[in-house]
Amino acid sequence: MGGLWYSPQQSFILQTDDFEATCHERLDQISLPLIQAKKLLQDIGIIELQVFVDLAFILTEENDIDVDRVACFHDAVQGYASLLYKLDKKASFSKFMELLKELWKALQNDPHLPTINSRGIYEIRASTGNHKISPDAILHLILPGGHSGLVPDCSYTLEELKDFLNKLMLMSVKKDHKSMEVKRFSELFCHVQWLVQAFLNLYSVRNMLFQTWTAKVYCCPRNGVSICMNFHLELVSQLTESGDVTQLLEALCRQMEHFLDDWKDLVSRNYREQFYLNFYMAEQLIHLSTELRKQSPSKAALMMLSFIKYNCTQLTS
Repeated sequence: MGGLWYSPQQSFILQTDDFEATCHERLDQISLPLIQAKKLLQDIGIIELQVFVDLAFILTEENDIDVDRVACFHDAVQGYASLLYKLDKKASFSKFMELLKELWKALQNDPHLPTINSRGIYEIRASTGNHKISPDAILHLILPGGHSGLVPDCSYTLEELKDFLNKLMLMSVKKDHKSMEVKRFSELFCHVQWLVQAFLNLYSVRNMLFQTWTAKVYCCPRNGVSICMNFHLELVSQLTESGDVTQLLEALCRQMEHFLDDWKDLVSRNYREQFYLNFYMAEQLIHLSTELRKQSPSKAALMMLSFIKYNCTQLTS
């Protein structure tokens, strides 16, 4: 696959005296290997190709050479997907350069497993605003760029991590050091997804402790800290835990699941015993509880209370 990139780059940059004129040439005049590859894949979509690669991994069994060949093919096609599937053969140079940005991103975002296991930080936080939250929106893996500041931090989404894990699981056929790294990444990633779901369950039932809750899970303890949680509340702020991160996550997730059951029971009981609570939706009750702690509640909050007490106004000293 290297020839696909070398040919157009060589033609465009290395062997062309008149660069401006080259910018207006068509790719079908410049990169024959690229066009040939596109023809071979024209009847195969990227999803179908992924299925073929997965099957090829299975059929290779424990033949290391074949596994490496399939892995190389997979990475090449995935990396060059923008050129193979989005680039028309009559595309302009500017369009070609635009699609190359996706190739550069694929090269830069290829996670390095030992680096993730030693320096990665999972961050969980609800999105701000009125956007509906989902696992994809609230979970990211951050790889710090370094103390020098010359290398920027890298961020990976849930979907990127799932794709990375699938590729690792298919390639991990030998019980060597690499397979142990894969197992470590897989176990922690699964536990982090469990934590994400436990958080979403509490957030969706409008538990007040978890409306502004954030968490950081360190793949390798940093300064003795494995998990850091922050509720961003006056009475409950930041909590940290030290120890084996997977064991801590399992205990935390189970505790949050028990807390969810207790919260649902509490809410149901209060709705039965306090009739006026049925006048409000859960979001409105959260808003009221936040406003009534203030010295000067908003007019909107006072208006909401007028359902219970007519012409409710703020007390004046």
